[in-house]
Amino acid sequence: MAPKKKKTKAKGKTSARSVSSSSGPKKARASKKKSAQKAVTTVTKRAPARRRPMSTNGLTRAEAAIMERMAALSPDDPRYQVLEAALAFKASWVILGEHLTEVYGQRAFKDWGFSTFAKYCTDELQVTSGTARKLVRSYQWLGEEAPNLIPRIEGGRVLPERPVPDYGTIAVMADAKKELQAERVPEDAYLMLKQAALEGDLTASQLRKELKEAIPEELRTPPRDPVRDLRKALSYSVKTIDALRDWDGNDELLLQAEALRDAIAHHMPRSEAAPMEEAAA
Repeated sequence: MAPKKKKTKAKGKTSARSVSSSSGPKKARASKKKSAQKAVTTVTKRAPARRRPMSTNGLTRAEAAIMERMAALSPDDPRYQVLEAALAFKASWVILGEHLTEVYGQRAFKDWGFSTFAKYCTDELQVTSGTARKLVRSYQWLGEEAPNLIPRIEGGRVLPERPVPDYGTIAVMADAKKELQAERVPEDAYLMLKQAALEGDLTASQLRKELKEAIPEELRTPPRDPVRDLRKALSYSVKTIDALRDWDGNDELLLQAEALRDAIAHHMPRSEAAPMEEAAA
């Protein structure tokens, strides 16, 4: 009779079970990670292409804050439309500039619970007040000087097909127009700058440099007031004296401050020094 074979453990099966047991948590984590990635991909595919993070510091939190507000509004609501334009800011600043011009002109931000235009821009649109002002000025300049570049829809096509210069470039031209109206820049120089801006020949910084050079040397800085610095020093000395009088300390500093005030006043026109001396007395 043949001897019974000794039973041995199936090393392969044991190893497989061991690996399966030890890698269980890893597989679970990998599965969760894969599901999360799939969810992100799904959300990304569903989101409109224009809803990308704004160019203002590229903050996705800003985008999320705007979209959260949009979720509570109707697409027909003007407030919703401005928020939507803010999301499309990078692609087309003109649309946001148009909306902001209307919001500012009609004071609509007050109806939406914001005390100032600046607060509305920073809190709701995640756009700095400085940028918002540039957008408004740029859109106004474009409407006055190159209205043919403002996007419009005709026959199912967006016109003009020619790209619009960035708002920084147009903001420089808005400043240039002010200088022209103030007769600080010749008209021919302004027209050359305008052509360069619209053709994209110069960047915003280059335009700013050209604008500065177009202003005659004698008009670049206002004539210096010979007593301006003394006036400022006398004002500071009076404030110093007031502070020292409230200070419970040595009177020597107060006496020195008063002597300095008198010395400064001695070099100023009497008509300006007298009122300040009387206020400090």
